[in-house]
Order: sequence, then structure tokens, then C-alpha cells
Amino acid sequence: FRKQLHELRTSFDLILLDSAAADVCTDGLELSTVADGTVLVVEAEKTRWQVAQAVKERISIRGGNVIGVLLNGMQFHIPATIYGRL
Repeated sequence: FRKQLHELRTSFDLILLDSAAADVCTDGLELSTVADGTVLVVEAEKTRWQVAQAVKERISIRGGNVIGVLLNGMQFHIPATIYGRL
């Protein structure tokens, strides 16, 4: 895989890799070791901060570089009084 990734880097400026959740499969953790940076995707209102922190630490221990966090599934709840006026 490292060889294929190296070949792709000669042709592309940016390569995005997607993987399963780190608590389900370790593929993402392994990919983080060959990536320039890793973006954690955290599901709003479901993922506890302790779990996200643990995944970040597991990536760092393996030599990965967490460059950001994406908050997925965020919902903005509209109060009934305001919703009635829309």
C-alpha cells in the first residue's frame, strides 16, 4: 500500500482516504501512519469526548498527525415559539 500511495503522490496534490470508525476497525489507525494528516470525524450528540480523545491519542502513539476534527450530524433545534413564526 505504501508503494501505491507513493506513486499516487507523484500524480496528485491531495489524496483523501476514508476508513471505518476506529472503534470498529483499526484500518483508519493504520492509514494515519502513512498520511500527512488525519481528520477525525465525530458524530454530534453521540460520540463522547472521551472516545474522541482516546482515538486521537491512539493515532498519536502510532506516529499519526491529527490536523482537525469534523463534527458530523449537527442539528440546530429551533424552539417551538420561533418555529411557529417561520
